[in-house]
Amino acid sequence: MKKSRTKKKRASSEDLLELVGELKAYTEEFDVSDPTGTEVSLDTHISNLIEKGIIAGRTWRKYHALSEVVKGMLGKSATDNLLERVAMFEQLISSYGGEPSTEDMEEALEVLNEVIAEIEKRVEKRSRGQQQRLAE
Repeated sequence: MKKSRTKKKRASSEDLLELVGELKAYTEEFDVSDPTGTEVSLDTHISNLIEKGIIAGRTWRKYHALSEVVKGMLGKSATDNLLERVAMFEQLISSYGGEPSTEDMEEALEVLNEVIAEIEKRVEKRSRGQQQRLAE
């Protein structure tokens, strides 16, 4: 029996708002003096998205990368610039090869806030586009 393939759909505006909510909650917990705890906290917030059904657990590796989540949820609308900023954030908080400095952690928080703002703009733009189409 042949399995049918379904086209990947980009995440709905509501799903993206859930992502933004988790990322904002994460920024409130972000501790520049505790890189390891901060990495664990990010994993917890990504797991929350899986538990809510926003991200299908079977399509993601055991250890989730925020860049994979963002790319998966935004699809083709994820610009290279946005993905590069997410990757930069991941590099800055990574304890692989040694603990990040406080300055790296502070920069990571700034970059993450920029990423959140960019995703919020995309949601707003989508919402305006949907409202215009409904009005026509």
